[in-house]
Amino acid sequence: MHAVAIRLQEGGFDEGVIATALGTDPEQVPPLLQIAATKLARLLAEDDAAPIALPIDRTQQQSGA
Repeated sequence: MHAVAIRLQEGGFDEGVIATALGTDPEQVPPLLQIAATKLARLLAEDDAAPIALPIDRTQQQSGA
């Protein structure tokens, strides 16, 4: 639900359209978008903090054996 709300907001849709798409009241949209933005920011921060897995070049490991 949060992802849909953010996509609709980014698409330029107003709170009425977002509320209809989500099956909720327009008054519920601003706090829902705030929660969605907070969750997205947290996920992006966690993703940036995750270690990057680099591919292993197995040809170099095998040629040294």
